[in-house]
Amino acid sequence: MRRYFLRLTPSMAVLAALGCAASSGGGSGATTYRQDLGNATVYDFARHTRQMLDREQYEIEQADSSANYQNFRTRWRQRYPYDDEIALGVVEIQTQLTLRARSRGAGGGGTADLRSAEMIAQNMARMRDSDQFVLTVYTETFKDYIDEIARELKTEFSTGIRVFDYQQ
Repeated sequence: MRRYFLRLTPSMAVLAALGCAASSGGGSGATTYRQDLGNATVYDFARHTRQMLDREQYEIEQADSSANYQNFRTRWRQRYPYDDEIALGVVEIQTQLTLRARSRGAGGGGTADLRSAEMIAQNMARMRDSDQFVLTVYTETFKDYIDEIARELKTEFSTGIRVFDYQQ
């Protein structure tokens, strides 16, 4: 048994560590990074989400919408690994974003239908000495990248919401 562990390549060790981190985070929790985007109107969610995805060079793979729900999911986008990802042994990485907005209830008194919005980000990486992509945990640099996008969207959404109270 001891010889087996001595033959473990560095990339296999990183994959094992990533697997342990993912399972210790409650399943997909450690491999999925979520950001609350606040409230958005139906129109603002669609408009600003599409603008951001275009600016960040993500291609929409699926767009769904109903009376109570909106969803945009991107194709996996190849990108350069960040330094902290390279340190883990990542040689190729791709990212997928999903943006969702759920209705908070019917608008009344002239208010717009407000939706609670969130962004979900995931990475698939190929490690050194491997030809397979695996779902990976996110690093601090990746988290910073997603946080910046989330801040911008949250600002766009909040400036678009206007509620007028007419007193008669």
